[in-house]
Amino acid sequence: MKLIFDSYDLKARIAPAFLISLPLLTSMTTCFDWPGPILEKILGGSFWLFIFYALSIFIRNNGNSIEHKIWESWGGPPSTIIMRWRDHKVSQELKQQYYNAVKGYLNLPLLTAEEENNDPEKADELITQAFKRVRTELGAKDPKGLWSIENANYGFCRNLLGSRKLWVVISIGGTLINGYFVYTSKPENLIIIGGLVANVGIFLFSIYIGWFMLPKIMKHTAFRYVENSWESFLNITKVMEKF
Repeated sequence: MKLIFDSYDLKARIAPAFLISLPLLTSMTTCFDWPGPILEKILGGSFWLFIFYALSIFIRNNGNSIEHKIWESWGGPPSTIIMRWRDHKVSQELKQQYYNAVKGYLNLPLLTAEEENNDPEKADELITQAFKRVRTELGAKDPKGLWSIENANYGFCRNLLGSRKLWVVISIGGTLINGYFVYTSKPENLIIIGGLVANVGIFLFSIYIGWFMLPKIMKHTAFRYVENSWESFLNITKVMEKF
């Protein structure tokens, strides 16, 4: 597994794929009589790993497709928002240090507060270009920093949010499968009933998380990620100044 997936893949892609497919896994394991050795081979082998990976690609695309729309509702990409002089999520003094690091270390231009007021679109464009370079530096010089953990957390929330409708549909499907087997099983099978209860719980959980919690959590993790990214970049520039 470590040879195929890195920590970002596991948290941001495989974990959402597992959660979304869990109702079907529940139905398969509670409604069908699998011969022991065959089930062990399927569950213990690489079959589910590739299923989760294939599903994770679809889920990632869903996450990417909603990202820019959500950023627009926030007023722009989080990495750009916190670097605007007119924004106050970080102090002006700390923001000035970020600006100095970009200009001094990356040799990239950024606008002053007055220049930003006169041309906010250009200011955003320059910040966006700078952050692309910042990410490159982070990947090369601090690949396992706190920013990477927050990036994976953000990816998890974004991808799960983008596939919340699929999560609900699969939950309904799993519930219907277990409901059918409960109805047709004579005498009543407690394992199938347990699977039905579990899938109903997952269905309710997917609605609550998908529509009431994930939008807030995604925004929180997004800003945590970019704040840690800019801070890690600042630390890199300070270390490099010593050499």
